[in-house]
Amino acid sequence: MKKDVNEYMHNIQKLKPQGLMELPDFIELMKVIEPEDSYNCYKGIRRSIFPKWRGWVYINEYKRKGVKIQDIDDPRLDELTRSHLSLMLMQLYN
Repeated sequence: MKKDVNEYMHNIQKLKPQGLMELPDFIELMKVIEPEDSYNCYKGIRRSIFPKWRGWVYINEYKRKGVKIQDIDDPRLDELTRSHLSLMLMQLYN
């Protein structure tokens, strides 16, 4: 798994623009790099790369209710997403 995460981060590093990025811009970049599809990716967070991300619990609830991943609007997920992508962004600059 560690290799997958490192490879994933390396690929993002190659795609990000030069200079520092702010979190909102990084979130938008991740949505382009990793489009949402069939409950396996949410706002750039891919289930196969980050299977232990806490947001999958909520995503799975919405899936059981038949809510499309693109239609999910949940402040809990927004906070978990910001937190996760903030850590990813910091890793890109270290």
